Amino acid sequence: MQYGMPPKAIESVDPMQLMGLEIAHRTLVDSGYHDKAFDRERASVIIGASGGAGDIGMQYGLRSELPRFAGELPAEIAARLPEWTEDSFAGILPNVASGRIANRLNLGGMNLTTDAACASSLAAVYQGVTELIAGRSDFVIAGGIDTVQGPFGYLCFSKTQALSPRGRCSTFDAGGDGIVISEGIVMVALKRLADAERDGDRIYAVIKGVGASSDGNAKGLTVPLLVG
Repeated sequence: MQYGMPPKAIESVDPMQLMGLEIAHRTLVDSGYHDKAFDRERASVIIGASGGAGDIGMQYGLRSELPRFAGELPAEIAARLPEWTEDSFAGILPNVASGRIANRLNLGGMNLTTDAACASSLAAVYQGVTELIAGRSDFVIAGGIDTVQGPFGYLCFSKTQALSPRGRCSTFDAGGDGIVISEGIVMVALKRLADAERDGDRIYAVIKGVGASSDGNAKGLTVPLLVG
C-alpha cells in the first residue's frame, strides 16, 4: 500500500511510472522537504519521457492487436500477458507519470510530461527553470524517465542508422557517429537561488543559463541545433 496504491492496481501500472514515483519521493527526501512544511500548491512536477508506451503498454498492445492478425488469442500467450483493468489505461500513459507523482506526493502546482526525444530530461529542467523565473512555482521536481529499451526500440534506432557503430555517444562532437541507447531515471529539486539560501537548503549546483534546441531548417531533422 505504499503511496496509497493497492497491490492489485500496481499490477496494471507500467514500471516506468512506479520507478518514477519512487525516484521523485527520494528526491523530495534528499531535498529535505518530505517532512518539512512548504507551500505544496506552488510545487510543480515536470518529467521528460520519450519513446511511447512502456513494457506493459507494449504487452497490452500485443493482447489487443494479435487477434486481429492471427484470430483468437492462444491461451498460453494470453496467460503471459497482462489483463485489462480499470487502472490499465492510466497505467501505461507516459503523460500520467508526472500526474501520478503530483497526486501521490501531494504537489499541487502544475504537472506535465514533456517529450523532446533525447533532450527530454533537459527540456524538463528548462521548463522547470522557466516556471521558477516566471514566479508561477517556488519548487519544481524535474527530470527524465526512460525504461523502454526493448527489441522494438532497438529496431527503430537500428533501422534509422542512428546507433553509433563504436558504441559511444559523442554529443555535439564533430566526430559523433550516432547515439547509444540506455535506460535510466533521474530527478532534481529546483528552487530560485535566493529562496534556497534563505531557507537553508543544501545546494548541489546553480543553473546559470538554459537553452533549447530547434529542428529548424539546418543540417537535418535529427541534428541538434542550439538556439537562444
